[in-house]
Amino acid sequence: METRVAYAAVGIFVIALTAALVGLGLWLGADIETKRYTPYMFLTSESASGINPGTMVRYRGVEVGRVRQLHLDNPEQVRILLDIEEGTPIKTDTRASIATQGVTGLAFIELTGGTVGSPDLRPGPDGTPALIPPSPSLLRRLDVAVSRNLENLDRIALQLQDLLNEENRAAFSTLIRNLATLSETLAQERGRMSEVLANSERLTRAGAETLERLPETLARLNGTLDEVRTAAANFRETSRTLGDASRTTVQDIGALRRNLEPGLESLLRQVESATAAVEDLARQLKRDPGQLLRGTPPRELGPGEH
Repeated sequence: METRVAYAAVGIFVIALTAALVGLGLWLGADIETKRYTPYMFLTSESASGINPGTMVRYRGVEVGRVRQLHLDNPEQVRILLDIEEGTPIKTDTRASIATQGVTGLAFIELTGGTVGSPDLRPGPDGTPALIPPSPSLLRRLDVAVSRNLENLDRIALQLQDLLNEENRAAFSTLIRNLATLSETLAQERGRMSEVLANSERLTRAGAETLERLPETLARLNGTLDEVRTAAANFRETSRTLGDASRTTVQDIGALRRNLEPGLESLLRQVESATAAVEDLARQLKRDPGQLLRGTPPRELGPGEH
């Protein structure tokens, strides 16, 4: 009788435990099904290695969904379908990329960007999942940067190779020899260089002294210019006075000329008459010098004269 009771207790315990497990499973399943997801599409030209259905989708480090499926869209592009929890602020400026987690290297889909003022990214009119624009992953950016730097290094190496050809190497050798010769010459001319430096120092000192006397010289020059301006003003005044005196003198001379002109003309006529008489007398004496003793003979009367 006791054995039957023990079996019955074990059976009841097993049934109760099974019912509890089934209830827990149903509860967990009901809790998962309460979440709603919105599908989004993500196209990438990068390698999708490590991305599988169920891979996490993170937005700024927060898990917001999973990868539903992925397939090769064409030889250059992979199409990845994402399930994102409803309410996640996916904006038109949100970007998706493939990232890796820490040192473990586990791949996941990372969402970045998105501003508060940007509109929400919505599916197409026919229910087609909205397309999240891709963003280069960190590995892609590093690959591009390394490739670019390697190309630059190749170009630099080619340029160095062109620079270090036979002709340029010979020119560099000549330049080094010339520099060595110049160094030896400078060492030999050290004394002259010291003298040149000393002369330069004296010249600098003399220039400084000249600059110190420059204000005084400028002041004297300004004084001289003032004196020149004063002399020029006096000369202009004297010229004006002389001009006035000249005009007055010319007027006086004109009046004197007008007063003396009639008398001078009469005097000139008398002088001309006397000159003519003297010339006539001289001619007569030349013909007959005896006239000085006899006198001038009386003039013969002409017809009709008494």
